Order: sequence, then C-alpha cells, then structure tokens
Amino acid sequence: MLVDKKLEVVIDKASEDHLYYVMKHKELFADPMHLSTVQYMNAKNMRNQIKFNELLYKRLLSFDREGIYLDIGVGPAFLEFVNNQLGKKLHLSTVEWEEQVDHFKCVRDSWKVNVDYECNDILKDDFKIHNCETYYDYVLLQRFFPVYKTSGTKRIDDVLTKFTPYAKTAIIIESDTNWTKAQWKHLLAISRERIKVFGSFNMFIIDLEQYK
Repeated sequence: MLVDKKLEVVIDKASEDHLYYVMKHKELFADPMHLSTVQYMNAKNMRNQIKFNELLYKRLLSFDREGIYLDIGVGPAFLEFVNNQLGKKLHLSTVEWEEQVDHFKCVRDSWKVNVDYECNDILKDDFKIHNCETYYDYVLLQRFFPVYKTSGTKRIDDVLTKFTPYAKTAIIIESDTNWTKAQWKHLLAISRERIKVFGSFNMFIIDLEQYK
C-alpha cells in the first residue's frame, strides 16, 4: 500500500495545514453548505481517503488505462495525489465547483495538484464547466453529493444529463449504503456494468448517450 510511515508525515502536514487554513479563513467555512470541507483537518480521514483512492486508482487502471478521465468535484484531489505518487498512469483532469475551489487549495498546493477547470452549480439549469473544450471518455463522480443526496431517482438522471457535452461515459463511485432501494434499482437499470472497488463501494458505468 502507498501509505507508509514516510507518507504519513506528508499527510499529517497537509491535515495540519488545512486546520490552520480553516482557522485563518473562517468566512469560507461559515456557510453550512461548506461545513463538510473541514473534515480533512482530521489526518486519519485523509489517510483513509488516500488508501481508498489507491484501490480506486488500481481499479480504473484495470478498467481502462488508456481512457481520459474528468474528475468532478475534485476537492483535496486524493485520486490525483495517488496518481502522481504512482507514476501518473491515469490520464486525469480536475474540475471543482467555483464556490469551493478555495476551500481545499492549501491541501492541493501541498500536493502540487492544480484545478484544471471550474464549474458552477450542477443543479442549475445553466450548468457549465468553464473553458472545457476536450470531450472526455469518462466523468468520475466519486462521493458526489448532488447524485445521492435525494430520496428519488430523477436527480440522478438530471445530473447525468448535464455531463453529456463533456464525456461519453459517467462512472459513479459510491457506497451501497448511501442509496435507497429505488435508487439502487434505477442505477442497475441505467448502467452497463457494476464493478466493485472495495467493501460496499461500487463503480457504476453509465453510457451518457442514453441521455441525449
């Protein structure tokens, strides 16, 4: 595994930097909408995320190592950090919500990961990934709140439709425990494949052509 004693020092430093960043920029985190972003002050949480993203990285390599991936809502950029540590074998570009791009900046800076594109709110009718002119093989939606923070299935379809100008395929990565029975049934219906990542986490491979 990637996380060893040497890397734990790097993770602890990034977590501590984020703690001081939150304390210094309280105004960024005062809105309840952004409160979840403070979770990365916890070094244990960061280590767990890196360990999971190493497993995801290996799963994506075995799935399609030649594909180009657009990572939506990149946050602290755990997958990109793992990719950099393990030889940049995945072709990754990053997108962050313009209202949260500064919340994780200190962590990304410490890991030397840039945000390639910014976007507005995915739930808005005029959703756009600014200045994105590349058509990707895949959009990655890992722990992507707008997809599952609802009790129905319409939100899933609405969100996926927004990505049709940007990619051929969506990959939703989430824990089974976060879906309702109706959502799970719907995901199975719209996916061409379901691939286990680890534990309760699966990747749902969804062709976006069906949403055009």
